[in-house]
Amino acid sequence: MFIIFAMIALARFNATAALAYILISVFVFIPGRIFKINNKWIKIGIVVGAVLLVGLFNTISGQNISEYKLGEEFVIPNNPEYSMTITKTVKESSIYWNNTEYGTEGYFLLVYFNITPPIEEHQPMNYIINLIDSEGNQYDPVFDITSTQHLNELKEGESFFLYNLENSTQGLTISFADEKVKNLVFVDLEI
Repeated sequence: MFIIFAMIALARFNATAALAYILISVFVFIPGRIFKINNKWIKIGIVVGAVLLVGLFNTISGQNISEYKLGEEFVIPNNPEYSMTITKTVKESSIYWNNTEYGTEGYFLLVYFNITPPIEEHQPMNYIINLIDSEGNQYDPVFDITSTQHLNELKEGESFFLYNLENSTQGLTISFADEKVKNLVFVDLEI
């Protein structure tokens, strides 16, 4: 069984856990007279403790989590050559899109940001982005924003994410993760 756990850990590129599982399996299958432990309950306790330690170690070391505030620069997960700064947030009751005004029952949230060095147009940025409220609800950005009036108001190198939210939405944090969700960045939007 521990050999299977070791193979699963190796498939997930976790060599530390795989080695620990292999060591546990060796300990289980080697007779007690070699280790001078003849009580089966002590052996079971050592194995259970080792499995719990491996699980705890994987939970703690599994993700690299960083937290930032509005205006602080951070490295973009999965794109270490770029950094991002969330510069400001703006609430709007309506937006203009293709020369038409659109309203909402809640509000539109524009999250402005800068990326340095500037990225070339159509260059993919491989990260996962989520807006999370204080209740754990996640919101996806509205991606087709190329025709809003807010594009005329942008400073050089600045862009924004657009969200449509309910009035009761509060405690907002935006998160960025790499494709394997190993590196997480949380930015408190102070809303």
